[in-house]
Amino acid sequence: MQLFSLTDSRAAHRRITKAFAEWRSCMKILLDNTGRNPSKVWMDIPKITNFCVNTTDVRRIKLTLLVNGDEVKRGIISNGSEFFGADPVTTTNAHIFGRIGKFFPVAVSNLSGLSYSTIRADNGSYVKRTVAHVHLATFLTQMVNRTRIDNLLMDNEGPEYDLIPMITIDNVLPEKNIVICQMNVEFHNWVSKGRPCLPNVMSGMLQQGRYAHTMFMNTDRLVKIDCEDCGRKYSDTGDDVAKENFSDSPILKLL
Repeated sequence: MQLFSLTDSRAAHRRITKAFAEWRSCMKILLDNTGRNPSKVWMDIPKITNFCVNTTDVRRIKLTLLVNGDEVKRGIISNGSEFFGADPVTTTNAHIFGRIGKFFPVAVSNLSGLSYSTIRADNGSYVKRTVAHVHLATFLTQMVNRTRIDNLLMDNEGPEYDLIPMITIDNVLPEKNIVICQMNVEFHNWVSKGRPCLPNVMSGMLQQGRYAHTMFMNTDRLVKIDCEDCGRKYSDTGDDVAKENFSDSPILKLL
């Protein structure tokens, strides 16, 4: 019997909660053993994460591969999901995203306005340019017009160190009735905030207990563990309420 394939959705959620509580305890102990040294955390967090996933029932969560040219994202997705993409670089992206969903030519971050952003040029190099930024909550509520997000894919060269704490630690989205069930986030160690910020981000997420990261290989896979509706997606219970709320939830990609 699969741990996350139960007919009783509440029983499934209880077991999911227990599995992630065990995972969280494991992560806290091993992260503390690094001494919060930024370089050691960066080097050790992949094997720490893998160990704590593989030694708890979190390992039974099923993954779906989402191929993205130069990388693979992992998540749990439903058929019929909507897709929204945002990127200040319109070349190629507008065409690709437009074929499968809706594209917005903006940078999404923790603020709104004009600001410098590190973007990937057509030749593959990274350059700084002034681009229009939109706050994530504004983007979701006023542009995408969705507040239930199934999977957020984030690869935006630096703003992840502002956005992830805002979502997972500061918890600013519930006041807008926004729920993000899963995130795939690429953490970059070459940006100025990068490696020095990682220990605080990881320890803050563990302390708050809202999200758990179940894989870290530069790309971090996060699942929301304090929301029963999101948990029903992991349990695959067939619950009609969960299906109504999330089966057609959007997938977002922020570059």
